[in-house]
Amino acid sequence: NTLWSLAGGQGRLTVDRQLVRDLFHCLTADFRCDHVVALFPKARKFGPKKANWYVGAFQLSYEPGTPEQRFIYRFLARATIARAQGNCTTVSDCDWRRTNLTCINGRCVQTAAYLHQGFSPAVYWDYNKSGWAMNATLAETFSTVVESDWSADIGVRVVLEDSPATEWLILLSGSATTVAFVFLWTLTKGYFCTKYKLA
Repeated sequence: NTLWSLAGGQGRLTVDRQLVRDLFHCLTADFRCDHVVALFPKARKFGPKKANWYVGAFQLSYEPGTPEQRFIYRFLARATIARAQGNCTTVSDCDWRRTNLTCINGRCVQTAAYLHQGFSPAVYWDYNKSGWAMNATLAETFSTVVESDWSADIGVRVVLEDSPATEWLILLSGSATTVAFVFLWTLTKGYFCTKYKLA
């Protein structure tokens, strides 16, 4: 409630526990749930069955990111609509670059939710060169750390993990070898110390 009142909220904030349970279920067990389908109608048939929280590389698109990130953005955008104007089938219908409107459920809406790539403002896509470039002036102010751009085949070797029985066998054979060495050293220590005059 403290954050709610600091943000200008009036009265007491109540938590919709059922909504929290539903969203938790959508994001951990069934990504074809009703909340996802309401924002992505084709998700029931074509969407991923479970959420995959791998963070992907940068993508050149209006609504970047994984299906999970786009769902969270659209869910928040729908909940924070300030105004709606006109119908749409894609975000291009809303002239989003000029009007800052986005397409949610067939309507061009202005929302308080934003989705953007987490990379430095100093890095930008140079359309003339079809590649990434850096603004030298902004690079003096902003961090320029970016994600590596891996080639498709980086030569990864996949090794099967040993079974618990194999791990126990390795542990026991290592322990037996250690005990045998200590035992032999104790038996032969006197002989080697006398023969080679070791202290």
